[in-house]
Amino acid sequence: MILKVPWLFSTFGGGPYHLTESEARNLGVYLTVGGFSFVEPAWQHPWNTPNMYPADRSHRAELLSVRAMFKKALGTVGYEFGRDWDFEDLANTHPIYHCYFDLDGLPFIAEFDFPFDPHEYVRGITLAGRLVAVIETADYEQYFRKNPDVTALKQFLVNTVVFALTQEGSITRQTMDSVSF
Repeated sequence: MILKVPWLFSTFGGGPYHLTESEARNLGVYLTVGGFSFVEPAWQHPWNTPNMYPADRSHRAELLSVRAMFKKALGTVGYEFGRDWDFEDLANTHPIYHCYFDLDGLPFIAEFDFPFDPHEYVRGITLAGRLVAVIETADYEQYFRKNPDVTALKQFLVNTVVFALTQEGSITRQTMDSVSF
């Protein structure tokens, strides 16, 4: 059934998350046949604990487990990290920021009081020229729960869905191409 879902949102928090072999294989197959995954590791939130973020969050357990999750999932379907794919920065010029709403990269939320530029914290995974995953590390899911009227965030999420649905090779495009009118 997951092979018919065009866009997945996942958030992980509270420490490392590990996929079972079956879950890893299913995710790997899903990504390679046209699926798109939007993943957000969850952190301690600044409105609960001010200035909780270290200057370099790349070593946080949640982010490392998300990276390991993709390495395992794509490895089960024969894609080798560093050879066939890698985590890549999604520059402000990437089509995901411009496919519906014209954004200047990831929305900046001033209330987060980040000790770094959050625009630098969107990574993607591309397989055979198709973006299959976005890993966003600014924890917008929690912010959105607290402040649901953030227009830029809504626009960014709409863009990810529109991009996932319309890019060449996506599940939706394959479905539409197979339908005769």
